[in-house]
Amino acid sequence: LALLISEKLIEVAIVGPEFQQWADEVHKKYLPNVILCAAAAESSLPLLTEKHFPGVTRAFICRNNTCSAPVGNPGKLLEQISVL
Repeated sequence: LALLISEKLIEVAIVGPEFQQWADEVHKKYLPNVILCAAAAESSLPLLTEKHFPGVTRAFICRNNTCSAPVGNPGKLLEQISVL
């Protein structure tokens, strides 16, 4: 509860054929304020809609109902999360 009060939650959406590998990289880090949602293709889940690029995996970092431009590799994703 204290974390929810003191820190803003970060939502990470990962969509594409390599979603599991990307999610595994994110899970290797201790990121208590990150909610991760991942799928191989577009989903009806609001966080994953309109984020599918056929044949490639992309991630989006979202805060306050606004998402970043697509991130093209897991290393860059972790780098961007770490500066928030």
